[in-house]
Amino acid sequence: MRKYKGPNILAVFSAQDLLLKGIHELKRSGYENFLVYSPVPHHDIEHALHRPRSPVRVFTLIGGLTGFLTGWALTIGSAMHYPLIVGGKPIISIPPFGVLAYILTILFGALATMMGFLLNARLPQLRLTPNYDERLSSDHYGIQVFGDEESLKKWARVLKKTGAIDVRKFAPTHRHSVNVVTSHVLLFFVGVFVSTITLASCTNDNGEIGNYRYRTDMHEQPSFKKQEDPRPPVKGTVPVSGYELPIKDSLTAVRLVNPVRLSSRNADTAKVLYETYCLPCHGLGAKGDGPVAAKFQTPPDLTLPRYRRAPDGYLYYVMRHGHLIMPPYYEGVKSRERWLIVQHLRTLQRLQ
Repeated sequence: MRKYKGPNILAVFSAQDLLLKGIHELKRSGYENFLVYSPVPHHDIEHALHRPRSPVRVFTLIGGLTGFLTGWALTIGSAMHYPLIVGGKPIISIPPFGVLAYILTILFGALATMMGFLLNARLPQLRLTPNYDERLSSDHYGIQVFGDEESLKKWARVLKKTGAIDVRKFAPTHRHSVNVVTSHVLLFFVGVFVSTITLASCTNDNGEIGNYRYRTDMHEQPSFKKQEDPRPPVKGTVPVSGYELPIKDSLTAVRLVNPVRLSSRNADTAKVLYETYCLPCHGLGAKGDGPVAAKFQTPPDLTLPRYRRAPDGYLYYVMRHGHLIMPPYYEGVKSRERWLIVQHLRTLQRLQ
């Protein structure tokens, strides 16, 4: 690894051809401990330096692989930690999980590429070295050679012969390093502080910013609340999807009669509906041991005698309007499908 420290000389060239001549002379002698300054990038200079392939691609590869594995670990880990069956789909589903893995592959690869570029370019460099020549940023080129006293005298003569218009010697320099991370953190907090002060100065006692009034309570919005029926259609109109009138209370519901007759075809449909909407909480046998029960509040065992004695209309009413922590299945499950689920539940109770 090259060490750009210690005594050094800076040779300034007025043209690119003279710079290339100096580089070739140093390379021909087997000397590598030097830096080249150019106001603009040029392929001839890069070819003359014979730089190896950029290691930034390694950062990109590692970042992409990290994002790819992170995407799969995040999705599969979350699905296994909260094994919720949604719409009868498998817990681990490759197509949707692959989307997140693909996105994180691009994100992590891009971030790693930028980090690799900054690290290899030694950026950001907030302060220039004391021996920097301003002409190197306009229309001149430079070669900075590092070494001991004897070798520097030799290379100074060589570079003058190749066309250097100015060769200056510098003592070892000690850069005043700046902690970039600390400066960025300080800038972040300064920005947050200024934004807070600006927001507070524009806000009055009523919580208004200019002519705009904002709310911090997301509950205060015109949306359906928990276990609340959707709003009925406007009077005098007919909804496109139809509208099912709510049941007044559970006493009214117990008088309802299941209009669906049990058959082999209906039994298969009822089983699919139950496993889609009810199994995550109530379990395969309706004992309240579904995968959600291990993470949240345990639902009741529907095979107990009191639920066996409950009328079909009551079970239908609970699915229609919800009960305690159970959400209402008004929109997600149609009326006939709810009656089919009641039939399958009766089958499970008889099996127990």
